[in-house]
Amino acid sequence: MAISLKSTVAAPVAAYPALKSSIVLFDCNPGTRSWTVPEGVSKIRAFVVGGGGYDNGSGGGYEEKLIDVTPGQVLSYTVGAPGISGATTGGTSSFGGTISATGGATLGGAPGIGSGGEVSASGGLGMTSAANNSGGSAGHAFGNGQAGFANKGGGFSAENLSFVDGWKLGITPDQYGFGAMSLGTNYGFPAAIGGGGTGGGGSVITKDARIGGGGGNLGNGGTGLVGIEVIA
Repeated sequence: MAISLKSTVAAPVAAYPALKSSIVLFDCNPGTRSWTVPEGVSKIRAFVVGGGGYDNGSGGGYEEKLIDVTPGQVLSYTVGAPGISGATTGGTSSFGGTISATGGATLGGAPGIGSGGEVSASGGLGMTSAANNSGGSAGHAFGNGQAGFANKGGGFSAENLSFVDGWKLGITPDQYGFGAMSLGTNYGFPAAIGGGGTGGGGSVITKDARIGGGGGNLGNGGTGLVGIEVIA
């Protein structure tokens, strides 16, 4: 029997590229909610990313697991909050009481880590020196996030760079996983989802991170993420 699935993208849709059709949940709105297993689905890949830390923050951790499920089963999940001024450590994301990924700390503190599943990774460290003050990237399925760098946020593979589809979303590495770059007060580009914000003379646009990345100098961290891919 064919499986008819409707994806739930709980995010500003225009800000994110199209994901492969097997991704049925992509939720980066902080809070606790539930997901009901559709008819015809027996196995999923659940993946979670912790929130990024504020102000040269470290990236959130990553965790994923294949889970056998039953149609009609209701599974609870939590999306971690971003690190912001006054609540500087990113929040923990979790799924089904099984897997979790903690958030990154501020000012180059401990990165987030994943636990409870089959693939665990930590975020990259934020950097706080005068010459190097940027946020680290989130962890991903192929390794730990990279640390921030001078005027470049951390990426999945190197400073501000990504060469892997790190969360297996079916999109190309140049669409996500790279950090922000600052070329002065009015120049540069913002971080993609997963990448860290930059420091230096960057604008608000380049200092803030999106989904899992640590914020740059006085920048907000990215939100956490909970995702589900149907396997069978």
